Amino acid sequence: MQLLTALTTRLADDDTRARILAATTADELLSALDDQYQESAFQPLRDAPTIVCVTACPAGIAHTYMAAEYLEKAGRKLGRERVCGKAGR
Repeated sequence: MQLLTALTTRLADDDTRARILAATTADELLSALDDQYQESAFQPLRDAPTIVCVTACPAGIAHTYMAAEYLEKAGRKLGRERVCGKAGR
């Protein structure tokens, strides 16, 4: 289940997904999957509201983490700080 969660989280990132689709060798594919998303360049807007979200899925944790990743991605595009709580079974 942890592997599925990690995979779906990485696939939610546009850059990572593009690298995976462009991979022509197994090494390139593994490298794209192995890289961690870096958010060091993110600078939130000053005095902007923080986005708070809670995700949950009674069927399992994969959907929970996928939803959280997409909500966090939307917050990054808006330039907002965000806090996302995740709860799954």
